Amino acid sequence: MQSHTQISTLEAAESKEASGLSRSNRLFVLELSEDRIRSMNPDGSDRKTIVTDCHLPDGMVVDAEEGHIYWSNMGIPNLDDGSIDEDA
Repeated sequence: MQSHTQISTLEAAESKEASGLSRSNRLFVLELSEDRIRSMNPDGSDRKTIVTDCHLPDGMVVDAEEGHIYWSNMGIPNLDDGSIDEDA
């Protein structure tokens, strides 16, 4: 029997959030309705707002190896980035 891994893309139209994990096992969540990025433990405890005023955010990627997060904004041709503070 052949095994496989299913990969799913989370679209903004389907969810109000996108997320990813850092090397320090912090979960980063893009809250579309609040225009911000938050950091927390995987169980939801120790929530911290790390980026505010993301104008119409529509996607986020966590680069755990390099310690960065990247996010994009709807209708604005740019890509913003930030270093992941291990305390965030």
